[in-house]
Amino acid sequence: MCGLGLRLLLGLSTFVLINCSDVQFEQLPVESTQQSETPPVNGKGVTESFEQTSEEPKLDILVIVDNSPSMRREQRKLGERMSSFTSHLEDVDWQISVTNTDVSSGSHAKNGHLFKFEDTNKKTLTKHDPDYNDLFLKTVVMKDAADCVGGCPSTTEQPLAALGMAISMGDNENYELFRDNSDFAVIIISDEDEMSTGPSRAMKPRKVLAAMNGLFPEKNISVHGVIIEPGDRDCKDDQGYDGSYGTHVAEFARITNGVTTSICADDYAYGLSDIGQVARQLLNSVTLSRKPLENSVSVSFSPFHATNFSVSGKKILFEIPPPAGTQITVNYAVDEGDIVPLEH
Repeated sequence: MCGLGLRLLLGLSTFVLINCSDVQFEQLPVESTQQSETPPVNGKGVTESFEQTSEEPKLDILVIVDNSPSMRREQRKLGERMSSFTSHLEDVDWQISVTNTDVSSGSHAKNGHLFKFEDTNKKTLTKHDPDYNDLFLKTVVMKDAADCVGGCPSTTEQPLAALGMAISMGDNENYELFRDNSDFAVIIISDEDEMSTGPSRAMKPRKVLAAMNGLFPEKNISVHGVIIEPGDRDCKDDQGYDGSYGTHVAEFARITNGVTTSICADDYAYGLSDIGQVARQLLNSVTLSRKPLENSVSVSFSPFHATNFSVSGKKILFEIPPPAGTQITVNYAVDEGDIVPLEH
């Protein structure tokens, strides 16, 4: 089950719905539902049907925090405003975990392992934890970033490498974060690029995405960033010598329909609110077995449901999710033999 908790009923073509994520997300124009005509078939016509269930959709969230000494102030701003993010997930069964950007051999490196939240033995927090905001704040404001002298955390931030490591441990050390029948959202906060300046040897978004698709092909993923947004010279100057444009995180957000917000904002409430809205939209979707040809998609509901939709890769995103019990039928065309490969 993916997205809205949508259960596949049947695929009337010879293809089987096996994957809930895609490596290439290209935003297409919003279209209206209730199109009754068969899509123009230049390739092979496909029909897939889904049912909207009444279950709360599940969302697993990983926050990757830059723990370098320059980040103390930004960590606190993130922790103090995380409720602006979770406020958009009131009808979602969410849980959240934290790791850092340090993948060195130093004592502060997590290498993709999850923190235990302060004063607990837990690696995940949920909306059912009455003090989750306080616990999150205590954990993301990292002591190792405060006035350290010698033995400091690595200043070579590698959030994408850390994410890849976290994913690789999804069926063992990090199993608590990767639940069955859940989708996955990532929030990265850093004042630098991958490996500080984004050199050619730095971890690439599509390589991490390929690893995610390989281990968890049924999950949708969106990546979001609190970064120095590419082109924001004022923010880069404000961050001083250590600041670099977060080009790798920005690209990861782009290809997964995520969003970025400025690390230089005085208050992260608005930016985290935007991230929360987009993360919630990840669940307002169905995922097709094949990537449809452009302008070939039509959607119908039984009983009738009025909403706009957009097509992004293999995902159909609904502006207004259908009520529980709604039957969703998607007709589209594919180019026979057109299978989109993972890009490395």
